[in-house]
Amino acid sequence: MCSVVEKQSKLQATVERLAANVDANSQQLASNGQSTTSVINPGLAQTIDTTDRKLDEIRDNIGKIQFGSTGKQIGKQPSKSDDRSRSVVIAGAPESRTADRWHNTVPRVLETVVGCPVQTDDVIRLGRYNEQRKRLILVKLKSA
Repeated sequence: MCSVVEKQSKLQATVERLAANVDANSQQLASNGQSTTSVINPGLAQTIDTTDRKLDEIRDNIGKIQFGSTGKQIGKQPSKSDDRSRSVVIAGAPESRTADRWHNTVPRVLETVVGCPVQTDDVIRLGRYNEQRKRLILVKLKSA
C-alpha cells in the first residue's frame, strides 16, 4: 500500500513540474510573439491561417450575395404567380358547390366595378365550403 502512495506522490510531483514547464514555455513564446501551435507544428499553424483566410473570403462573398453592389439586401424576386398587384379579392358572392355558378358572378362584378370587360388568369374560392358563410374569391387579373 505504501508503494502505491509513493508512486502516486511521485507521479503528482512530475505532473506539477511538467505543467509548470509548459506554462513557462507558453509565457516565453507569448512574450516573443509566437504561438504554441507554430512551434509545435509549423504546418498546422499554416493550415489554420489558410483556413481562416478562406473563411473570411467566404463571409465576404456571402455578404456580397446577400446585399449586392447597391448595399441593399436582396430578397426573393417575386415570380409572375407571386405578383399580388394583379390580384383582387371579392367578398359576398353567393355560396355554391358548383364552380360554374360563382365563376359566372366574377366577370359581372368586375365589369360593373371597372365599367368594361376584364380578363382574368385565374379565379379561386378561398377556404372550405360552408353553407353558413360566404367564402372569399381570389381573382388574378391578366397583365396588360
